[in-house]
Amino acid sequence: MYNVEIESRRDNEFPQLKGCTYVEHIGATLYSKSQIEAYQQELLSNLYGNPHSRSESSRLSTDAVDQIRFRLLEHFNTSQEEYTLVFTANCTAALKTIAECFSFSQPLEDGDEANDAPSQMKNSQSGCFCYLLDNHTSVQGMRECLHDKTSAILCLPESELYNKDISKSFILAQQNSYNAGNCLFVYPAQSNFSGRKYPLSWIEAIRNQELGFQNQFTGNWFTVLDAAALVCTSPLDLGVHKPDFVTLSFYKMFGFPTGLGALLVKNSSAALLKKTYFGGGTVAASSATERFHVFRPNLAERFEDGTIPFLDIIAVRHGLDALKTIGGSMERISGHTFYIAKYFHHKLAHLHHSSGVNVAEIYTIGNFKDPETQGGVVNFNLFRANGDYIGFAEVDRLAQLYNIHLRTGCFCNIGACQIFLKISSEDIKSNLQVS
Repeated sequence: MYNVEIESRRDNEFPQLKGCTYVEHIGATLYSKSQIEAYQQELLSNLYGNPHSRSESSRLSTDAVDQIRFRLLEHFNTSQEEYTLVFTANCTAALKTIAECFSFSQPLEDGDEANDAPSQMKNSQSGCFCYLLDNHTSVQGMRECLHDKTSAILCLPESELYNKDISKSFILAQQNSYNAGNCLFVYPAQSNFSGRKYPLSWIEAIRNQELGFQNQFTGNWFTVLDAAALVCTSPLDLGVHKPDFVTLSFYKMFGFPTGLGALLVKNSSAALLKKTYFGGGTVAASSATERFHVFRPNLAERFEDGTIPFLDIIAVRHGLDALKTIGGSMERISGHTFYIAKYFHHKLAHLHHSSGVNVAEIYTIGNFKDPETQGGVVNFNLFRANGDYIGFAEVDRLAQLYNIHLRTGCFCNIGACQIFLKISSEDIKSNLQVS
């Protein structure tokens, strides 16, 4: 249902919206007035110091960061017994960390647990890396780190996940013989292109090797859930669905701070991340004159290189507060945004030029029937009366004339563009040549 209470709070909480229409929420959530004021007041009322110290101001920062980790885990219905939250620069940085550190190798000996695999193995074999075609560019970028670490790299459309005999055209790279090591599957909880919510049941299905394509790529399977688009308007229950790794950005959730994200690591899968580089604060001991260092045992401390952005992290507290005071609950926010998007979708779908040509071509699956499978995203192209497409740059310029803020382009998701616009790799290369 549409949340009427939001209307009464719009002018007070979002004065920056005066005179404009903001429909770029998937790009960045709006921060609220009370959220920023509360954050400012906290900074003016407390002395926060570098957490890598022992002063009173340092302890205050450490305590605040610990409290916020706890609240974030609570927000996703989990706890530190099940997951560790590592602060990162953004969702992309979290994905990059996984790409750089995930161990695709496992011992050849029978009975060894993948999670107990040592960092150096004389006899090992490497599994595969698989990502859904509808994924953010940052997920595509992971493959470039993994070419020499895996036995195979796959890019699959949703339909091929259930196919036991997938075409070689979906295998981007493969060794002469496939090895059954640790395998990694990456997919978005929600497409940032179409708003399609993908089944969270895949997490367990992947772990149990129940999807058809896994028939060709056996091994120990683990899942990365890119939750960035989902968590800005929908709940994520990690008490029910338990991916091995979750990535997100906080500005997508509550607008401020930017430049801060998180990697949530399932504790039972933490040993799969083998870190090489170490920065300030991540080691228990190291020598400058010989190659000796020992990482800190705490996973978050081990992966948070250098001084964490503790003042930005403190802002997260007020973002979480704003979600409750303004939105009520993530379930309520989800219903509200779905209703607005559904209304716009249906109105747009029924618009026609006098020539009879549709005004828009909408890229969605399911026609906004169920908020469990569709988020609050409406993606479309516009037509002229003669049926020609109107270029996105022209649409953007026209929107600016009316102070409408919308997002144009492929939204860092070329895979979804290829699906919905039927663009081939050759088309992409040709377009690059002519541009």
